[in-house]
Amino acid sequence: ENSEITDENEECIYLCGQSMGLKPKATDSYVQKVLENWGKIGVHSHFTGYLPAALSDLSPKAKMANLVGAKSSEVAICNGLTVNLQILLSTFYRPTSQRHKIIIEEHAFSSDMYVVKSQIVLHGYSPETSLRKLKLRPNEHLFREEDILDVIANEGDNVALILLFGVQYYSGQLMNIQKLTAAAHEKGIIVGLDAAHSVGNVILRLHDWNVDFAAWCTYK
Repeated sequence: ENSEITDENEECIYLCGQSMGLKPKATDSYVQKVLENWGKIGVHSHFTGYLPAALSDLSPKAKMANLVGAKSSEVAICNGLTVNLQILLSTFYRPTSQRHKIIIEEHAFSSDMYVVKSQIVLHGYSPETSLRKLKLRPNEHLFREEDILDVIANEGDNVALILLFGVQYYSGQLMNIQKLTAAAHEKGIIVGLDAAHSVGNVILRLHDWNVDFAAWCTYK
C-alpha cells in the first residue's frame, strides 16, 4: 500500500527528521499497554498501572529539562508548539503605548508569524506598525548577528518582545542565543525562543542564558 512512497525492498536513509521523526520501534507496544491499562481499571489508570496518566509526564520532563538546559521545575510537557507559543505570548507580551513592537525574523515559520500577528491584533495594535521583521541582506542567505544587534540597540526602546530562533528551520543557521538575549535584556526586552529545530540538535542552556520563555516540539 506504500509502494507509491517507498520500495520496501530497497534500503534508504531517512533525511526528513527536521519535519517528522521516524516512529520509535517500541511505540506500538507502549500505546497498547496504556490502552489495556485504561480498559482494565478505568479511572484508576490516572495514578496506577502502566504509565499512569496523571504522572506520565514526569519522566520525560526530567529528560527534556536536561536537553534544553533548564531546571525540571521550569519545563512543562503539554499541547503543541503553536498552542504553547500562543499561551506564552499571552503571558509575556505586555505592550504599552511606547513598547508595543515584536521582533521576529522575516522567514519565521508561518505558524509563528500567525501567532505573533494575532497577539498584536488582540492587544489593539496593528502588525503594520508593531511587527518588526528582521531581514536578510540582499543576496545573502544567513542573518548577520551584527544586524540583529543593531536593531535591538537602535529600536529596542519601542520593543516589548523578541521571538528568536535557535536554529533557523530553512537554512540551518545557528544563532548565539546567549549574546542576543543579553543584548535584548539590556534594552528591557522580553526574550522568547522557538527551539523546535534546536532541541536535541544543538547544545542549549536556556536557564543559564536567561531566556525568558521557550517552546519546542518533540517529534523532530
